[in-house]
Amino acid sequence: MITINPNKASLTTTQLEALKPLSSCVLSDALDVVLGRLSPAEQPVHIGGCLPGGIQEIRHYDTPMIGTATTIYAPNGTSLPLHLAMATHAQDHILIISIDECTNVAYMGDIQALLSARNHCSGIVIDGYIRDRQGIAELDMPVFSRGSLPKRPTKEELGGINVPIQIGDTHINPGDIIFGDTDGVVIIPATLLALVIDEAIKKEESDNNRKNKVAQFNFANAHTTLDYIDIMTKDVADFVKTNQDKL
Repeated sequence: MITINPNKASLTTTQLEALKPLSSCVLSDALDVVLGRLSPAEQPVHIGGCLPGGIQEIRHYDTPMIGTATTIYAPNGTSLPLHLAMATHAQDHILIISIDECTNVAYMGDIQALLSARNHCSGIVIDGYIRDRQGIAELDMPVFSRGSLPKRPTKEELGGINVPIQIGDTHINPGDIIFGDTDGVVIIPATLLALVIDEAIKKEESDNNRKNKVAQFNFANAHTTLDYIDIMTKDVADFVKTNQDKL
């Protein structure tokens, strides 16, 4: 039996424009900061974060993948929930598929990807394999997977659409925000998005300032670890100051 739930989550234009210039690295750092400030009672039940590093874009995309999650649970090698979601739950969402570590089949080919792209899907993230890689890579729609494999899946009546899922150590709820780029994929709980965006903008500004300092730093005149404090992150600089007699 397949469980199917509705999902009307969407990003506002303001949220989307704020996310576009950011990166998965900055957003991951920002999420860590936000979660670190919350008490256990304030933290969401399902905490987002980075997906496993093996899940990567199948080719380089010029812009990041950004959107709200349609979650799909597809266990035991079945792609039936994915096929159903592509038809009715893909528009303006990112399909993200948990497979219970079943890695002996490919869950999607180029025809299914084309269907999703034509149906205005914002992207697909699969904790497993695809096939017809070249055809999928020719589409503008971003696709992230663990790689490619020729073996087709089954169509067993199992799983769910818009149900809570887990990929690696990361929990994902329907409507959570997904951001993917060349470094990987970050999941931001919908309830924390505003806080994460604010923190990420600050982080981006701080990183740009440090890059400028590094670019202009006079390395010829730096002879001890203390001389590098101005271009170190605050935590490293604090360590150096405290332990300068050991360095």
